[in-house]
Amino acid sequence: MHDAQTPFEGTLADAALAYARLHLHVFPCKPDQKVPLIKDNLKLATVDEGQIRQWWAGNPDANIGIAAEPSGLIVVDVDPKNGGDETFAEIQRNVGAESLDTLTALTPSGGQHLFFEAAGYNVRSGVNALGAGVDIRAGGGYVVSAPSKVKGREYRWEVGYGPHERKPMPWSEALDALRIRQHARAPQSADRAIPEGSRNATLFNFALAMARNGLGFAAIHAALREINEQQCQSPLAESEVASIARSASTYVLQVAAGQEIQWEDPTPWPELSQDALHGFAGDIVRVIEPHTEADPVALLATALTLFGNAVGSFDGKSPYVRVGAVKHPPRIYSLLSGDTAKARKGQSYSEIRQVFASECDYLDDAEVSGLSTGEGLINKVRDPKEPKDEDDVPEQIDRRVLVHESEFARVLTAAGRTDCTLSPVLRDAWDTRTLHVLTRNSPLVSHDAYISIVAHVTQDELVKKITDTDITNGLLNRFLLVAVKRSKLLPNGGFLKDADVQVLSGRLKILIDRANRVSEVVMSPPAAELWDNIYRFGFKDEKGLVGAAVARAEAHTLRLSLIYALMDEEAICLGEHYEIQPVHIKAAYALWQYVETSTKHIFGKRLGDPTADRLLSELRDVFPNGLDFTQQRDLFGRHAKESQLNDARMALEQRDLIQTTTTPTKGRPKRVSFAVPPRPRDQSDHSVETAEIASG
Repeated sequence: MHDAQTPFEGTLADAALAYARLHLHVFPCKPDQKVPLIKDNLKLATVDEGQIRQWWAGNPDANIGIAAEPSGLIVVDVDPKNGGDETFAEIQRNVGAESLDTLTALTPSGGQHLFFEAAGYNVRSGVNALGAGVDIRAGGGYVVSAPSKVKGREYRWEVGYGPHERKPMPWSEALDALRIRQHARAPQSADRAIPEGSRNATLFNFALAMARNGLGFAAIHAALREINEQQCQSPLAESEVASIARSASTYVLQVAAGQEIQWEDPTPWPELSQDALHGFAGDIVRVIEPHTEADPVALLATALTLFGNAVGSFDGKSPYVRVGAVKHPPRIYSLLSGDTAKARKGQSYSEIRQVFASECDYLDDAEVSGLSTGEGLINKVRDPKEPKDEDDVPEQIDRRVLVHESEFARVLTAAGRTDCTLSPVLRDAWDTRTLHVLTRNSPLVSHDAYISIVAHVTQDELVKKITDTDITNGLLNRFLLVAVKRSKLLPNGGFLKDADVQVLSGRLKILIDRANRVSEVVMSPPAAELWDNIYRFGFKDEKGLVGAAVARAEAHTLRLSLIYALMDEEAICLGEHYEIQPVHIKAAYALWQYVETSTKHIFGKRLGDPTADRLLSELRDVFPNGLDFTQQRDLFGRHAKESQLNDARMALEQRDLIQTTTTPTKGRPKRVSFAVPPRPRDQSDHSVETAEIASG
């Protein structure tokens, strides 16, 4: 090591001007510190002498910061206290001392800064970027330069290696290869195998980490190939590895180019299995579908709901399937959620209603809309008044109600009002026949109520209006949430013949009459075996808001199985003896899977934890950068408890929505969380196939 000297005679202002004349962009730092004196220091760093004189005129003792990227520099920072000398010696052996014979400064801590010309390489700043104790200051970084002082100790240029004596050497391919290998090595655990089921996510997280540090597609691809071959069980196809590398590098480039990332969770639009179109329910859809723009699944859900209401008889009795002491009737709530206001939800109701209208004369009286209070709904199905004397004619009230709500957002608004009883009454109506409100002088009570609901809402309205309370208190999970959209364009409408509607209505009447003679419906032995398999393995334990919204999966599927059985013209009915067969359970499970995927599609972006939702939103806003744990605490004004933040991070990491990295420092390790964009899917990593579950 040579003796050292300051670059020029004079003041800090003189030195700053001298750097500017060498096309190095400078800015002021606080006296005796490395902290910038101005905001947006990297953006405002300049070679403009007038600005530099103004800065230092007001702060003559300000240290000098040099912004690396606008100056065209990549600076290697060797820190002996963190093992930098040993790492640097290894670097010299790997690339040769002549590759490091460049512009060099000595730091107050006994380390050194080696300045290189960027030479077209896209390099980001990073801690331990070339190994322990050897950082890089490049894109997004800066260095403090001589004759600045920190804690009274001075930065100096090595004799013979100052900017007035030589130019920085170009950044070399050998140094970049070292950087790439270090980044590829960093995310790995020494001998950790990557099992099937996590290969795609793990490689994608590695790729994002490398992209954030400035590696391009070729470098990321090369690193991922090595990890894939050495650690994945079994390795992914080369095309998948390339797709992962391309996606990660593209996301980072998009942000650099000022483009927005589509952060929607990668939950596809649901697909309806043909199993769901079993029996007469499927026939209704097949006859009507060619003549309407309505979604086939909207027709199906509406038909099942109306049939379930029609077989609830005048006195509230209906067929049921028993689970222990609980009797599940064919009573369901359907919520059709269109991606836009033109999803033809209303058309689906009109088409199905015309089939039921001629054979269900109770509909005109039973059909209601405009729900606003629980009292209003109970009054519609209240218990008949007791005759005052024996000559009075007993009051006749049909306890069946079919609620058709074309604007469900208004119902959610009403239910959200303080002291509104609508939400608990709707929940009770799904569970039981007995409804009551005791907050009046004359309490309202309804025994044997039988209420079904077909409601419509756009997805935007639903996400905006639904509250966490509506989801977690069980209101939403009593609805079959069905994503619907316009199926086709029919400028002149359809050509469904009246005769075809009459045929459907005639078949419907026979099924309703038959169902009205049935009480308890049981499962056949094969159906019971299939139900046991689906019950054990077919319902996923979802987390967050989605989990709360699909929490009644088993009950919904059971009620749908009952409806499919009652709508099956080929099912055997001997008096009151009726059986649910495997085909009915398969149909119900197929529709439930559509509901579950619909729920994920609509609510997949929310977790139900306000802390987690806020943290995810902020991390996505700063992508590809992240937030360290201190910044995360500051984000909540330090009002969020550490345990809340830890739980939020864990929830987000479990869903592959964020990743958290740990970097060694002189003190505590620095932990930083980053948002993870939607990644390419590894179709081979799905553990259990739906078809296998449904087939038993």
